[in-house]
Amino acid sequence: MNLFILYRVFIYPTCNKDFVFKVKARNGCGWSDWFEVVYTMNNCSSECSDPFNGIVGNNFILTPNPVSEGLLNITVKYEAPWFTTINNNPVGNVPSLDLGIGNLVTNYNPIVTVTIFNQSGSLLLTFPNTALPELLNIGNLPQGTYLVLIEYQGQLESYTIIKE
Repeated sequence: MNLFILYRVFIYPTCNKDFVFKVKARNGCGWSDWFEVVYTMNNCSSECSDPFNGIVGNNFILTPNPVSEGLLNITVKYEAPWFTTINNNPVGNVPSLDLGIGNLVTNYNPIVTVTIFNQSGSLLLTFPNTALPELLNIGNLPQGTYLVLIEYQGQLESYTIIKE
């Protein structure tokens, strides 16, 4: 009895971009070699922007990930649960309310402690009293995967980053 199975993949692009697929076929004789299929999408209404190469958490944004130049940028996510704006004004030079400290502030730069651990849990770097946004130099760390722990007013948030 011959059984014919058809596999299909549906991709719904939202912008113009070349899609590159590696495909392998199988029949009763075995598997074929890999071959590459390129499909050019050119009938979408927008062009693709560069992909975001960072991590967005509940309170902070870390870029880039992977870290290749040795500098890790940590910024505040202004939609964070502990940070809101007043009258829907954007954060910047307008008054904002930090729910963590309950004060009206302008040009807010929260003070955090950043610690970096290796995969074995050993503490490698500590950046205490860091005002965000901040570029942290982790260039002395070898290539690998690390845990970044950010503490703000007793709240902890962790991220996994890759150092190339």
